[in-house]
Amino acid sequence: IFLTPGSSQGFTEHFDSHDFFTMGVAGEKTWRIYEDRAEYPLPRTEVLDTDVNISGVVASEFKVRAGDTLYVPRGVYHDARSADGMSLQISLGIFPYYWCDVLHSLIDTLADEHPKLRMAVAPSPQIDPIGLEADFRSGLDLISQNGDIQKVVGRLQEAAAAKGLKDSAHRLRDMEALALIGSDDRLMM
Repeated sequence: IFLTPGSSQGFTEHFDSHDFFTMGVAGEKTWRIYEDRAEYPLPRTEVLDTDVNISGVVASEFKVRAGDTLYVPRGVYHDARSADGMSLQISLGIFPYYWCDVLHSLIDTLADEHPKLRMAVAPSPQIDPIGLEADFRSGLDLISQNGDIQKVVGRLQEAAAAKGLKDSAHRLRDMEALALIGSDDRLMM
């Protein structure tokens, strides 16, 4: 939930490593979408807005008002600035599993079953490069011949379902009470 004072900006140009929807609840923000893109960033890819070095060419600029919804794919550089009044927007991130997650899980599963995948690779200049390449190819063959993609994806789907919201009752109840707060009321932290 992003509550932004009037004429303010939370982040400068940046991209997110996940897709998201943002929904306007109150006020409005001007969103800018830039031509620059990061191709399929992973969740571990962190970009701080202070580190961004992009062309700055704006591909699209528009307002998101109360009742509007905007979808922003991962890797799309963007920024948003509130208008004269405050803005309240709710963003909903989407965190799917990627092919690299499937492969990691598959290799972890197979390593539990096949000692060959648990063998050490000594970091030494004396390693025979031909033998190393042959061992690597043998490991890839083992993975491709024994990997059960359906089973791994099924486990990842189960893990994703288990992360669902457990109890959503009364999560935004305090928002209803905001209208009851007056200028003479004292707020305690």
